[in-house]
Amino acid sequence: MQAGSVRHPTLLFAAALLLLAGGALMPVPAAAAGLPSGAVAAASLAGGVPAGLATPSPAGKALPNLTAAASGSPGPSGILSPLPPEGPAPAGALLSTGAGSAVSHASAPRAVAAFDCSQVTDVPALECQALEAVYDSTDGAGWTNSSGWLAADTVCSWYGVSCSGVHVASLILSKNRLNGSIPSEVGKLTSLLHADLSGNQLNGAIPSEMGNLSDLHYVDLSGNELSGAIPFQPGNVTGLQELYLSDNQFSGAFPTQIGELPGLEVLSLDGNHLSGAIPSQIGSLTQLQQLDLHGNQLSGTLPAQLGDLSDLQLLNVADNLLTGAMPLDLDNLHSLDTFEFDGTVCEPADAAFESWLSGIADHSPATVCGAVTVPPAQQLFLPLVMSS
Repeated sequence: MQAGSVRHPTLLFAAALLLLAGGALMPVPAAAAGLPSGAVAAASLAGGVPAGLATPSPAGKALPNLTAAASGSPGPSGILSPLPPEGPAPAGALLSTGAGSAVSHASAPRAVAAFDCSQVTDVPALECQALEAVYDSTDGAGWTNSSGWLAADTVCSWYGVSCSGVHVASLILSKNRLNGSIPSEVGKLTSLLHADLSGNQLNGAIPSEMGNLSDLHYVDLSGNELSGAIPFQPGNVTGLQELYLSDNQFSGAFPTQIGELPGLEVLSLDGNHLSGAIPSQIGSLTQLQQLDLHGNQLSGTLPAQLGDLSDLQLLNVADNLLTGAMPLDLDNLHSLDTFEFDGTVCEPADAAFESWLSGIADHSPATVCGAVTVPPAQQLFLPLVMSS
């Protein structure tokens, strides 16, 4: 053999160890290592990089990632470095992009492990999953306040969540930038008493599964963009006391099943697109104290059964398409202190009714049915007409 052509095994092994150690390499003279000129022994060991592609790194210089060079894309000046160790780099460590620019590992995106509801310690996993669905369906990452959500293993400590015993009893996320639809999984919150998601950007329909929440006493979904018909399964929510669905985009007929909620005290459906007549079944809500239906497209006459709501304090039917005379039965509403209506609804020519209406502290101006209304401009000439 000729001198210089022998590849000494000891030198080869030492060069490989230095490369795998991940530190900066001191240049190893090719002649001393018995290697071909311009090649690095460890490069040959690590992947068979063709001779001439790699050159030794200057002493003390940070080395770019070997993977870029090994795939045929050498770093600056053709410098090769050892492969990075497996696992995440230390915070703040620099990783090479293979094009010579360094990026901070701390700013790289990191995958977040899915929350495991089986690990929660205070409520059933099903209720945790229902809340997780609310978070996912309404862009929880964009909420104003999402403290604790899908982080703490105590669900009752999550922002807006309150519990009674080992169950979720209250969900209050009003004005919290919820954006999306209400998921059907809310039907798993079987002990929910109080739900307030008002003042957000919720859209779509109310899931029918909410009708299975038999313990519900209070629901406020007002000030959203909810649409479709108002779903009612009153047989399962007979304990409902307050229902606020105002300022949405609900349409269709006024639900006749409303009469099957005998405990209802507040019903607010104003600011929607409800049409058709006010059903006579509304007279079954004998505990109702506030009824606000203004700003819809309701038509027909006021049902006489409204006179059965003896506890009613507020009745607002303005800004609709209602016509005809007010039913005389309304004078049974002795607790009424606010009565708003359109000029297309007239007051019957009855002395007792007139006395009742005038006793209401806040009411719209009324026109007596059948009375001839003279425009103000023509009232100036009325004396002249009568004297002629």
